[in-house]
Amino acid sequence: MKKRKKLFTCLLSLILIFTMMPLTAIPANAAVNLTALYITDIKGGTSEAIDINQDTIVDSSGGWRWEKASSTLTLEGFDGEYIEVNGDLNIVVKGSNTITLPANPAENAAYGIKGTSGELKITGEGISPSLTVTQTAFTSDNPYVSGIDGWDGLVVSDCKITIKFDGTKGLHGSGIESSNGDFNLSGSASLDIQINNGRDFTFGSSRGLETSSSGDIKIKILGTGKRISGVGSLEANGTGNIDIMVPGGEAVDGPLIIGERAGDFNFEGAICVGYNESSYLCRTYGFNIAKNKKIIKVDASGNEVSGKYGFIRKTFAQYDEGIYLQDESGSKVEKGKIVTVTGNPLTFADSDELNIPDLEIGRDYYGRYFHGLVSGGKAPYRFSAEGLPKGLSIEQLDVSHSYDRYARIKGTPTEAHPGGTITLTVTDANNSTDSIEITLGKVEKPPKYISVDGEKFIDSEDKSGATGKWNYEATSKTLTLDGYSGGPILSDEELNLIVRGSNTVTLPANPTDTSVYGIKTDNGKLNITGVGTSPSLSVVQTAFSKSNLTVNGIIGIGDLTITDCAVKIQFDGSESFVCDGIGSYEGETFTKGNTSLDINIKNAKGTTSGIIRAIHAESTGRVNIEIQGTGTELEGMGGLYAKGTYAKGTGPINIKVPDGRAIDGPLVIEKAAGTLTFEGSVYVGYFETSYFDKKDSFNIADNKRIIKLDSSNNEVAGKYGFVHKRYSNTDEGVCLQDELGNQVKKGKIETHTDNPLIFADSDELNLKNLKVQEFYNGRMFHGLVSGGKAPYTFSADGLPEGLTLEQASGIEYEKYAKIKGTPTEEQAAGTITLTVTDANNKTASIQVHHDEISVPKGVTGITLDTTELKLARNGTATLTASVSPDDATIKTVLWSSSNVDVARVDDNGQIKPIAPGKAVITATTKQGNFSARCTVYVKEDKPNAIIDYQYETLKGLEINEKYRISGDGVNDTFDATDISYPIPEAWFGKALTLTKINAESESNSDEQVLIIPARPAAPTGIGTVDASAYYTNDGKITGVAVGMQYCVRGTQNWFPVEGSEVTGLGRGEYEIRVARTERSFKGHPTTVTIRYEPLTLAGGTVYKIPEGIVGTQIEKVDISKAVKGGRTPYVFSKTSGPDWLQVDGQGKITGTRPSTETAATTADIKVTDEDNTVRTFTITVGAVTKPKGVSVSGTIKGYGSASEVVTVTLLQGTSIIGSPQMLTGVSGSAPYDQAYSFGTVPAGTYTLKVEKKGHAPFTKEIIVDSSNVTEDVTIYLIGDVNKDGVINVTDIVALINHVNGTAPLMGIDYCDLDDNGQINVTDVVILINHVNGTAPIN
Repeated sequence: MKKRKKLFTCLLSLILIFTMMPLTAIPANAAVNLTALYITDIKGGTSEAIDINQDTIVDSSGGWRWEKASSTLTLEGFDGEYIEVNGDLNIVVKGSNTITLPANPAENAAYGIKGTSGELKITGEGISPSLTVTQTAFTSDNPYVSGIDGWDGLVVSDCKITIKFDGTKGLHGSGIESSNGDFNLSGSASLDIQINNGRDFTFGSSRGLETSSSGDIKIKILGTGKRISGVGSLEANGTGNIDIMVPGGEAVDGPLIIGERAGDFNFEGAICVGYNESSYLCRTYGFNIAKNKKIIKVDASGNEVSGKYGFIRKTFAQYDEGIYLQDESGSKVEKGKIVTVTGNPLTFADSDELNIPDLEIGRDYYGRYFHGLVSGGKAPYRFSAEGLPKGLSIEQLDVSHSYDRYARIKGTPTEAHPGGTITLTVTDANNSTDSIEITLGKVEKPPKYISVDGEKFIDSEDKSGATGKWNYEATSKTLTLDGYSGGPILSDEELNLIVRGSNTVTLPANPTDTSVYGIKTDNGKLNITGVGTSPSLSVVQTAFSKSNLTVNGIIGIGDLTITDCAVKIQFDGSESFVCDGIGSYEGETFTKGNTSLDINIKNAKGTTSGIIRAIHAESTGRVNIEIQGTGTELEGMGGLYAKGTYAKGTGPINIKVPDGRAIDGPLVIEKAAGTLTFEGSVYVGYFETSYFDKKDSFNIADNKRIIKLDSSNNEVAGKYGFVHKRYSNTDEGVCLQDELGNQVKKGKIETHTDNPLIFADSDELNLKNLKVQEFYNGRMFHGLVSGGKAPYTFSADGLPEGLTLEQASGIEYEKYAKIKGTPTEEQAAGTITLTVTDANNKTASIQVHHDEISVPKGVTGITLDTTELKLARNGTATLTASVSPDDATIKTVLWSSSNVDVARVDDNGQIKPIAPGKAVITATTKQGNFSARCTVYVKEDKPNAIIDYQYETLKGLEINEKYRISGDGVNDTFDATDISYPIPEAWFGKALTLTKINAESESNSDEQVLIIPARPAAPTGIGTVDASAYYTNDGKITGVAVGMQYCVRGTQNWFPVEGSEVTGLGRGEYEIRVARTERSFKGHPTTVTIRYEPLTLAGGTVYKIPEGIVGTQIEKVDISKAVKGGRTPYVFSKTSGPDWLQVDGQGKITGTRPSTETAATTADIKVTDEDNTVRTFTITVGAVTKPKGVSVSGTIKGYGSASEVVTVTLLQGTSIIGSPQMLTGVSGSAPYDQAYSFGTVPAGTYTLKVEKKGHAPFTKEIIVDSSNVTEDVTIYLIGDVNKDGVINVTDIVALINHVNGTAPLMGIDYCDLDDNGQINVTDVVILINHVNGTAPIN
């Protein structure tokens, strides 16, 4: 086996392009033969080519198996890295299988399963088949990833698909993609896509998702950037639930269809059903939500938000516009659900987008489509309006057989209106109604403006340009150009343009709008008239600074008429734009007098026309049109009326569009018209009845000869004419052809004096598939005749009986000839001669061929291959009818059904089941009216009920259907009024069978086996720890385990248990049970109670305020800290005690003792909690006494200056006892001794404080009882390290030794010279400077 490179950059680019394109319906693809298959079945291995020509290949590890006969790859226990397929492939999945993307993928792009062509089908077999695509951690930044890519379509049946990607360094791509096809889920298939850290262009499913599956769908995309969405479209017809979560992105970005039987749709992220209203919103295949579905918005907590919601187009910001699901305030609904509701009421959501702005009389108005704002009720809907101004009405369509469904306000206002309110009402099939009110602006005739070279003015005022090169005259609405060279000319209304001399209009290089015009009227006609010598008007461009523009030369809303003027349009689309040269959006273009017209467009892109709609070339001047480019629809002109009557329109016409259509529309060339030279195909409409059969829209004068030219412009001999032909799906219509049926793409139509009568042959006229008594309608062939002298008459020789030649010519409006009728007799294949005769009786003939026509042989009977069928609703069968005799000529069989609501039958006998029940299919011969019958029983769908362990229901039932469940003592019948049904306790722990019942017993469904597990028993051994107080959350539940859950009894808000106990709980009753899992129900609950402590005084009830001296403050006492339990907040108050004692509400006790002595007493303090529980503190208040007792005295030894004061203070708490003593008046030399004394000091604890300038302060606690206290104090100079009373070098040495750690000192606050709380080198420097006298200590 050879190695193969797995990824191609070009394919990756194409995939990215496709994912950015809007979704459109794609036809089913033809089968694509399998040509290559590559598998990487070992992680980190290489991709190996599988020899698909071998009948069978079995992987040595047993992970996969290839079978050529069915083109099937079976995966069973596969654990690899990559699968690539080129062509159609069936993948059968058995058991569990995994594909793991590599950490460092080639070209920074990784695929799980990659299709490069063909359709991919994945089918599960056996028990729980699954396929998972995951990854190892990517080492590169922002890789492109794709889980499964089915190039031409992906179909998944009866299999679980899981795709999980996490881009820690960012990623982009898709979980599922299908570049050219659809993504379908059927059977019991389920889908789970999770992508984390997505960046720009990350999708769950890049294209649409169609599901008829009973399995659930979960898509979750987390990331930041542009274009992050869940699915490109959603069509939900399966019973499985759908969850699409794309916070900050779009859950759905495209068509949205939700059928009646669809399961619940939960979403997070916006829902947008397209950009253009007519693309999806107005089409039932692009937008349709069943009437039993209710749209509900939910908040961040998952609670439903009351309101009305619907879809309408809105522009939120630049690059943010489309048809979004919105609430009535106009905000996007970015989290919600769409669920089934029985009897869903009719709802009409309001929207400011429907408000009608100020309108202009005579100007068309097209409002927003509002049918997407209606839901519920019963279809179809009818809309009505009250308060509409004259000229406006509701345009609506809602019929069952139409693909279109819409409603909007449109029209042209005809009268002034002051504005006001319009009431819109919707009425459903049950005559229920709902209404909204919208506002209407004023309807009036506002001023109209003209803009010339950027200067804007009212068209009712005369105006002249500053350069004198233009002048506007209001009365005649005439703008005169004379040597004008400037920017665009734009008019709101009809405009007459007079051209003198040479004039040029230049388009701006950086236009503000995406549509750019040289000259334009927004309403009415545009007339351009040349005056004087050689008048000319050119529209040109400078190089645009932006791309993707729509560029227009000269455009009128009404007719555009150019008289006696040379007009030139010259554009170059190298900046990538589409353009139109000249024309009229609602009228046609006329050239008159000696007008000449030159249109030259190079590098055309997209849809480009030289002239919009048709031109009436009535000028003697030339018309030259040349369009070169690669656009998808290049067109010279939308029709040509070359009128030469009365010597007008004689100028030559040259049209060159080599890669498009020279003409696409009406074609009238009169006798005096000049020569038409063309390059590019010439079409006269898509249908024969568009223009081809009318004289005023297709007529080539009889003096005109059609000539084909080769590439060297040499004439090619032959006959040419117009007939309808289909060349391809996209190329069909009435076109100019040669007799071989090839389009004439280069030629001319010119005047010939003696033009012979010509009848060109065409195989399109041959009569095929003729049958007796079957109507035939042939091609029109009058366009194959030219020359001679008109009018022409046609005859036919050899027509089979029953066929005639139908023709209309002469003075009638219509002009055509064709063979039509119903053959009545048998006839062998033959030839018909068609002859045309002109007014000079000249003739020309061609021969056409017809098939054999057989006379019918009578039918004698009919039988069917079976007389009874039993079909599943999603099945099909084809009945084979045998008509007798075998050689009967008319063996046509007509098929019918007795009950089309049960089963329908097509013209081939193929039966399509519609709904369960009984129908009789009858086959009847067209000839003889013989019949045979087959009884068809359409069986109810086999139930695909799913046990919903969360809600304890059977989910996936069909509403309004009857079911029977039986087995193990159960035999119940119930009606499903919703998609789910509650499971009674009697069903738990039993094996049962579920059958859907039909009135026709033969149509009962097959049985579904349901094994319903028993409910887990209530937990045992559960204990509690009470909370400490009413409001505290410190209670516990003990004896629990992981896998259980708990809730406050009666709330049903359950929380998981994460260990052996649950903490952080307040008082109350709790329930504990075994939690539900994906395969088990929640258990029976056990109830426990957590209580709380009562209000208590933790520190006892007695507090003491010590005795004190009169006039002193007590130390603050906080008794709140002694309270616990009860229910906060607490409130404190004093109920008894001295008046000078205060208690605030928070339990703080303060006060100042009175000035008189008082005896010891008590005070009662009451504390009250939130429950009004009361406790009381008894406070002992000590006596209040005058100062008395002993003395405190001593000697203060100090240094420094003898004149400095020594201050001695005695304090009790913060209160100063007596007055501070100021000691002065010492003499002699240091040290100085100074005495102090405080008398009558009561017993207690005091602080002695001594201070003197230049000294370290001294404080000491003094305890006074019944004896005098003597306390001598020595204070030291700051810097006197060795305490010798002198600051010198000795102190410096001692301080250095302390800092170095060689001789530490104790109690040396006086050494912190910079007062920073530290003693270090800085203090040493300060001391040295002080000793040196350079900087004394401050």
